[in-house]
Amino acid sequence: MIIKIGTRASRLAIIQANLVKSSLLKIYPNLNVELVKITTTGDKFKDKPLTKIGGKALFVKELEEALLSKKIDIAVHSLKDIPATIAPGLTIAGFLKGEDSRDAVISLQKSNLLDLPHGTIIGTSSPRRAVQLLRIRSDFKIVPLRGNVDSRIKKVQSQEIDATLLAVAGLKRLGISDYTTIDYDQMIPAVGQGVICAECCENNIEIVQMLSTITDKKTKNLMLAERGFIETINGDCSTPLGAHSYYINNKIKIIAFLAKDQNNLVTSSAIGDIDCAYNLGKDLANKLKDHLI
Repeated sequence: MIIKIGTRASRLAIIQANLVKSSLLKIYPNLNVELVKITTTGDKFKDKPLTKIGGKALFVKELEEALLSKKIDIAVHSLKDIPATIAPGLTIAGFLKGEDSRDAVISLQKSNLLDLPHGTIIGTSSPRRAVQLLRIRSDFKIVPLRGNVDSRIKKVQSQEIDATLLAVAGLKRLGISDYTTIDYDQMIPAVGQGVICAECCENNIEIVQMLSTITDKKTKNLMLAERGFIETINGDCSTPLGAHSYYINNKIKIIAFLAKDQNNLVTSSAIGDIDCAYNLGKDLANKLKDHLI
């Protein structure tokens, strides 16, 4: 049986696709698995903010089209790139075990956020990161910055900017260790950050079943809470929001924030039963929406 896995063409995306491939081959060693590299609109226009060209859905649009046209059987994504709404007829059927979901600072000083020099120029095009950075330090100067991990790090090394923020999970998967981790009490990560997911057609029962066998159930439950949050907010890449879920005493706790800007931000949390993970995130989203001025 031949399985075609679609992936973005970046170095990190290919690593992530190969993790899904190896997970499948451990259980189904006779599979013939092919990687299909697909350039997304988000990859083509790296010099423009996502808010100006259609949002982070542009990292998944072409992959979803390839699924619906049967050119591929599985699309591999970073879950944080999946928008609040996915294309009709598709489902997220696979969740690999999550990696560290925190953000990290890349700077020549190798400093944490509080120790960076006054007026530090930080490159990021993420409203989530920008709002929280200015909440921590109003003296930071935020400038737009997009591109893959390597290109962003080079901007710091060439001193075009003083620092940038990247996901710890991606840095680890790329074998990069020269960074300073930001704790959750300073910065809440993106919904789904650190988790690799696999999407397929919901009527392709065989593939759905295969992906269920490589799914880490604990990670899936946590992500159901975070997806319940973002799907209820119906947030896009221009909406400053974040969520972090974890286990506590055999229950799930989710901490989240929603903002209009750094001066209008609300944070809250909720604890609930594992079986009610999605509704836990949904209820928290409604609570934050009600409290945001």
